[in-house]
Order: sequence, then structure tokens, then C-alpha cells
Amino acid sequence: MWRVSQKTLNLGILAHVDAGKTTLTERLLYDSGVIDQLGAVDAGTTQTDSLPLEQRRGITIKSAVTSFPIEDVAVNLIDTPGHPDFIAEVDRVLNVLDGVVLVVSAVEGVQAQTRILMRSLQRLQIPALLFVNKIDRSGANPEGVLRDIASRLKIAAFAVGCVTNAGTRGATVTASGSGDAEFTTGLTELLVERNDRLLAAYVHNEAGVPYEQLRAELAEQTRRGQVYPVFFGSAITGAGIAQLTAGIAELLPASDGDPGGPLSGSIFKIERGSSAEKIAYARMFSGTVHVRDRLRFGSGHENKVTAVAVFERGPAVQRQAVSAGQIGKLWGLAEARIGDRIYIERPLGRASAVEVLQSDSHPYSATVGLHIEPGPAGSGVRFRLDFDPRLIPLYIYKTAGRFADAMTQYVLRAFEEGLYGWQVSDCAVTMTECGYYIGDGPTKRVLPTPRTTAADFRKLTPLVLMEALRQAGTVVCQPMARVRLELPAPRMGDVLAALGRLGAATQAPRLDAELSVVTALLPSAQVRSLQEQLPGLTGGEGVLDASFGGYEPVHGTFPRR
Repeated sequence: MWRVSQKTLNLGILAHVDAGKTTLTERLLYDSGVIDQLGAVDAGTTQTDSLPLEQRRGITIKSAVTSFPIEDVAVNLIDTPGHPDFIAEVDRVLNVLDGVVLVVSAVEGVQAQTRILMRSLQRLQIPALLFVNKIDRSGANPEGVLRDIASRLKIAAFAVGCVTNAGTRGATVTASGSGDAEFTTGLTELLVERNDRLLAAYVHNEAGVPYEQLRAELAEQTRRGQVYPVFFGSAITGAGIAQLTAGIAELLPASDGDPGGPLSGSIFKIERGSSAEKIAYARMFSGTVHVRDRLRFGSGHENKVTAVAVFERGPAVQRQAVSAGQIGKLWGLAEARIGDRIYIERPLGRASAVEVLQSDSHPYSATVGLHIEPGPAGSGVRFRLDFDPRLIPLYIYKTAGRFADAMTQYVLRAFEEGLYGWQVSDCAVTMTECGYYIGDGPTKRVLPTPRTTAADFRKLTPLVLMEALRQAGTVVCQPMARVRLELPAPRMGDVLAALGRLGAATQAPRLDAELSVVTALLPSAQVRSLQEQLPGLTGGEGVLDASFGGYEPVHGTFPRR
């Protein structure tokens, strides 16, 4: 069992499809002793490709988590899809990673998806090592790939080893070290460009900078995403894997976070258990989640954790808690969701509605008055109380805070479907009136009024809320994608025309003699069409990178859900 005091590193394996990242995952597990037999992608026997379709096609579709140790570092390893159709799955995982190994084929070199992934890593400031895989394959060209990495990815890449007998089954890797003068000189020149103190030490020390100081500075600049060490090897034969493993522990940052601090985490994956129950994969940034804890997540949802599993030496094992830095599986979060980009509704104006206790117009034994007004884009739903706190039924809710929490839940549930069936967001809801009956006051003329319960507030809230929403009106908003396209300059006209047909708002292109860049905002629903058209429009040379671009109102007739 791993010690609680161990450092944890949440590591992603990323690559263009078929570059060998799942095989690399298998090799890392095997070499660390987690598994005693190597699985094969083609045979569908790897640890991380468990879906039948993944096993049949030999590709990764969903992200998978496993774990292995490197000395005193516990590594949670996440194998992600390489096929561009599943790039959304990769994007959801990136935000929970401490570092990445980006795999590049020694034969094919830098490919379209490689460039997209590197831009995402730079945008999110996630440090990475590069691993040039398949040095044993015919046609492998490690030196050419290294030049390709520097020129096409436009990063400060630096090789930390050299390959002999490339392109043969006998290909081997020799790690570079302090005894290699050419290596230490090149490393020094790379690092001093980004550290003035190191430059001063280099200039004033005839013997050069001590090698231990160079390695420490390499680790610092790697963790800051300033430089990218490049390792070589073969996941099939195991060549170079020991050097890569050592580099992962030395150069990538282990997780930090206070297990006793305020609770903070991120759900990055949902799967279904044997009874179709939801199982949430969560990266903990701070605090500790125990079994039976009640968690608030998403837009105010609250559920009780019924079970916890933490990744240790391979699969997840049942534990009583998951702490800061770790990745855990949580059961009981029935309303947990990840990565959903649904069409939403926003209120157009302000409006109020009220239902009064003991009136003839409603059967519930409570008074509820609500006011709605639009909020800033991306603000979600905010709820507050604005009435005499003595009107809160404390015999039901015990405290004003618990009443406010319960009313927040009632509002959020009601807002799951607006006037057109879409989730309502970006607004503020204020409870302006409240009333209840405990059985000792006047009653209705015909039937006695029952004692007020929590159910009266729960059932009455959506009726009042929807009446206020009808008065205010709503606008349906669609999710937008911000796309960045790299393409040959002569193809720019065709691409701009296609963007226009898809309803995109395009910024002024950046042009040069060979490669041009265009940025545009278009409906997320049109991204797939653009991806399908791009190879034909650019002769196979276009690269598309898409990210969430907010919501914009739908023009014309609003779609109904």
C-alpha cells in the first residue's frame, strides 16, 4: 500500500492516433511491476482500452485511468484518445493534469493532432515531455523528427539522449549526461536564454555551470512550460523507457494541495456501474472527501458520497477518503455532469410572481414570492433571500442557511427546463415573500389548511418561478466554438468562404508566405462540418483547434427541446 506522504503526479499520455501512446502506457505499467504481462493494442488486451469498440478498432475512445509508482512518486496515468473525433474527451482531461508525455512517431513525425495538442498544452500552461516512439521501426528518423518538432511545434525542444541503429529491432538509446561536453554546452546555452542569474554564473565561471545546477534549472524551466525535453525510445521493445521514467519523476511537477484545506475538486469523467449508477472521476485540488460526506457541485447540486475508490498500483481500490492531489472514483453523485455544452435559455427582462398561502388559487400551504432578473453572461444562477427572516419556517429547516440552501435546490431543479425546454442560466433570483402555517391560525372557508411542510415550498417554487419567467420572457442561446485554423496561404479564400456559409464571425487573417492563421467564432454544431470540409479545402494541410466560446442568442425561430 502506498504511503499517504507520497508525492502524487497526475500524468496524461497524449498523441496523434497510432503514435503508440496506449502501448507506452502498457510498457510503463509493465516495467514498474504493476502488470506481469504486456497487453497488445491489436489484440484488445491492454489495460486501458476496455470498450468493445476500442478493442475491435485498436483505438482509444474514452480516457482511462490507471496508476504506477516511480520511487517515491505515485503516478496516476490517464490514457486519452488520439483520434481527432474524440478531442473533446482530451480537452476535459487536460484541466486535471500536472504534466503530460506527448508521444510522436519516429516515422511519421509531427502530425496534425500533435500540433493541436501542443497548442492546448501551451494555452493551459501544462508542462510536457516529448517521447519520440517507434525508433525500432523501418523508416525511423529521430534526428529529422527532432528538427520537425522545433520547426513545426515552434517550441524550445532539447534532446536528452541519442539513438543508435535507428530503424532496426536493435535500436538503443543512450542517455546524455555530465560527461558529454556537447550535450552540457547545448543545455547551458538553452537554459541561460531564460535565466539571467544562470547566464551571469556561466559568464563568470570558467569551469562552466555545475551539472547538478543545470539539471535543477532544466526541471524548473520544464515545469514552467518554457522548455520541452525530448526522449527517444520504443514502447514495443522497451528501449529508452527507463530514461523516460526517470525524466517523468525528475522533470514534471508533483501535485500540491492541502488535504486539510477547503474542499476543491473537478469531475472530469463519468461512467456507469454494473447497476447503471453514475461513477464520477474527480481530481482533488484541496481538502479531503470522505464516504458519507455531502458534496455541493455544479450549479448548486448536492449529493451524499456513498463510496470512494482511489487509484493504487493499477486499478482503483475502495478507500474511506480521497485527498488533495489524488484522483478518485466517487459513487452517489447522481446529478454529476461533465463537459456538457447544452443550449441554454436566458431571461430577457425582469419580472415577479407570488402565490399566497390560503388563497383559492393554489393548493399548497405556503407563500412564495420570487423576482427574476438577467445576470452577466456565464454567471450561472444566483439566489438570495430578501424578506423578514422571522417568516422562515425554522421548525422545518432548523436554520436560515438550510432554508436558503433548500430553496436554491428547488430553483435549480425548476430551471432545468425553461419556456422552450432548455436549461435556464445567467440570472439572479430573489425570494421576496415567504409564509407558512402551523395549524393555529385562520383557515380557508371550505377546507382546513394543512400544516406547512418542506414539500409545500418544493412544489410551489417551480410554479411561481415559471410564471415569473413567462412574464420576463427568455431567449434561447446556442454554444459557440472559437476556432483557430492554420492553412496554406493559397487556400485562404476557400476557407473564408466556407466559414461564411457556416455562419462564422471571422477575424482578420494573419498571413505570411507559406502558412496563414485565421480565427473565427461559429456555432458549436457547425464545428464537425468544418472538420469534415477542411481536408478538401486545404489539400490535407489544414489544422483546426477549437475551444468553447460562450453562448450567443439564436437568430430566428427558437428551437424547442
